Amino acid sequence: MKKQVYICSPLLGNTGKNIAKADRYRQYAIDCGVSPVSIHEDYRVVDWNNQRQVQLALENALTKIWCSDELWVMGTEITDRMREEIEFCNEFNITVRYISNTQFKQGIRPED
Repeated sequence: MKKQVYICSPLLGNTGKNIAKADRYRQYAIDCGVSPVSIHEDYRVVDWNNQRQVQLALENALTKIWCSDELWVMGTEITDRMREEIEFCNEFNITVRYISNTQFKQGIRPED
């Protein structure tokens, strides 16, 4: 079975651009031989004006992280929400890897 990796990258703000980047990050992860998951996958089905749905989506993200082997922080921008996800991993001893823009662009796999 493949290692499951949570892709940690910005979502809100320029949402369309951020989702497109997350799609490329997930493709990078697949190319690295792992199975990627992220909150970005939920964006299209969540009503972000409905606070209950937003809260459920955020809780779902933590569940996805909990079920993952690692969290990959993609790029240099780290939002408050991303910090929460990183802190969650640190609290529960889930490996956090930082993937630089250079690594991503050049298709360099993270070291194990």
